[in-house]
Amino acid sequence: MDKRFFQVFFSFLFLLVFFITGCGKKGPLQAPLIRLPQEIKQVTGFQRGAALYLEWEFKPVYTDGTPMDFPLTIEIWLAKSGGDESQSPASELKPADFEKKAEIKSHIMVEKSAELIKGQWKFDLSSPESFQQKYIFSLRLLDKRQKKSLFSPLVTITPQNLPQPPGPLRAEVKEEAIVLKWTAPDGFLLKTDGSPVKGYHVYRRETEGQWSRLTKSPLAGLVYEDKNFEFGRTYFYKVRAVVNEKEPFIETDDSKEIKVEVRDIFPPSPPSGIVAIGSQQGIALSWESSPAKDVAGYKIWRRREDETDFRLLTPQPISELSFTDTQVVAGYFYEYYLTAVDQEGNESKKSAIVREKKGE
Repeated sequence: MDKRFFQVFFSFLFLLVFFITGCGKKGPLQAPLIRLPQEIKQVTGFQRGAALYLEWEFKPVYTDGTPMDFPLTIEIWLAKSGGDESQSPASELKPADFEKKAEIKSHIMVEKSAELIKGQWKFDLSSPESFQQKYIFSLRLLDKRQKKSLFSPLVTITPQNLPQPPGPLRAEVKEEAIVLKWTAPDGFLLKTDGSPVKGYHVYRRETEGQWSRLTKSPLAGLVYEDKNFEFGRTYFYKVRAVVNEKEPFIETDDSKEIKVEVRDIFPPSPPSGIVAIGSQQGIALSWESSPAKDVAGYKIWRRREDETDFRLLTPQPISELSFTDTQVVAGYFYEYYLTAVDQEGNESKKSAIVREKKGE
């Protein structure tokens, strides 16, 4: 009885499962979802001196938005036109035809994962003939399984015969600015006339820092004053000539960079408004502070009327703006002057001299 019950029960259960799973309506077969790397959309190209540059920036994700598998490979593709009539002109080359006309010039590996990837690549114009062509670039991204993205937007660059770099760069450190001077470029990259100079850009970095441009727009002259600096630091400078007036700027190669060690050798201004008042206790002095920002203190000098030389009363500079000289003798006039001392030990010129005697 029990055995027959279990046989019937399991047979019924099998039929129920078969009915549920086998009687549904079948739809069309779906192609498996293939994740492809998202193409690099932000690519710029420009010429600087005798070289072409590509710069890019992208988030490493697949087309469905999920993070890519590292390491990645960036392929740099190049098609040329102008020197070879068999190649399509840049204005006629369509993205669909690019892969047929182009070749891979470089593979760049990206080993470490990051949310945002930036990069730069340089292509040298190695001969006069290389200036006679147009260059069409594109980037393609591959994941670690070699799945390929679409090509990035095409970037076309037509080289120009740019000027040579600016001449020797010189620097003079003043109290309020580092003054940079240079000479105009001497000739062009090629022996023929080229694009004229429209201005100059100045760049600066610190010892461990990156280069940054100090000029928002090209300078017309050959002098620049860098007023945003700090004493005690070391700066490096370079200059590029510019042949256009708006972004994106087309620049020459760098001038020779110079190193500037900025030391504070400039004395502060002396204090002013010195007043001397005699009393029975002595002679009280007061004054207005020096306008210099880095003043560490003041030295006070005194001479009695029957003496030849002034004597320093405060070997250690005082930070206060007043002082009472109690070591005076009644009946004699005393003369005083002050100097200001900054944090580097630079001492100002003498202040005006004041004269007073102890009160009776």
